[in-house]
Amino acid sequence: MLKPCLLLVLMFVLAACGVSYHLEPARLTVSGSELTSREAVLDALSPLLREQGFEDLGTDEQMISLLRRTRGSDDRLLFELQNRYTYLHRARDLRVEVIDFTVPGMRTSALPYDPPPGPYFELSIYEGRPGGFSAEGNAFVSLLQDELGRTLGEPVAMVTPPPASNPRTYWVTTIVNAVTTVVWWTVVFLVTIFLCAVLARIALRRAPISRAAKRGIFVLAGTWLAAPLPFPAASILVVMLPNFFAFPWTDIEYYQRVGSVAALSFPIAFLLCTQIAVWVFPGAPGSTSREHRGRTS
Repeated sequence: MLKPCLLLVLMFVLAACGVSYHLEPARLTVSGSELTSREAVLDALSPLLREQGFEDLGTDEQMISLLRRTRGSDDRLLFELQNRYTYLHRARDLRVEVIDFTVPGMRTSALPYDPPPGPYFELSIYEGRPGGFSAEGNAFVSLLQDELGRTLGEPVAMVTPPPASNPRTYWVTTIVNAVTTVVWWTVVFLVTIFLCAVLARIALRRAPISRAAKRGIFVLAGTWLAAPLPFPAASILVVMLPNFFAFPWTDIEYYQRVGSVAALSFPIAFLLCTQIAVWVFPGAPGSTSREHRGRTS
């Protein structure tokens, strides 16, 4: 009992060994006498972002629905989420949030800049990398500011410039987190595949099929169940866990979100399972097990 507990503690310690970092956005504000509605801004912004390859996520309906069902939830947070619109570019790891400050009741007291007089919209641009914005991220912010101002015919001000790039922070954080991810992936996979191997030996030991068939079953089942994928463990914490935890494996949207990780995780797990299958079911591939031969003789 003590060893499994120690192993579980070790796994969570490894998960916490990565370097955390905070994303600071660049902020643009759109204001003017002709600014009348959120739709006007979104109609001007959406074509620009779609041309750049952004996905229109709209408002966070899942979080809004959760807050509505939660007793004692923050009504002000719910109100702000209903007036926040999001676009995402997954490949470039860029996110644009449009916040509607033309709605009465939106908080402006805690903003890190002096809001313009009258109603306005804020565009927060995030780049999901440590060490500030990249050159590509800076170029995108400048392009968005120029093109949106030209399309709307209204002033677009940069109230918070993109965080300055820090190559040292970027590389240190990236390397440490990459090593931590590889170690965590390995631990999660080995623990899961060990359990799969034990169950496979018990379930298939006396099965009247060849060793090659047993190995094939083990490789396919082991790859699917043991391949580590990212799962949310808290509001912002993501940890690698075996695909077993995605049961019943019907959430297509989840696999689309983690597609870049799955494209590496499943092939690597498959290759490892192919080798492990030889150790779990040793012998010539075409032969049957000794237990089955003894039972049929």
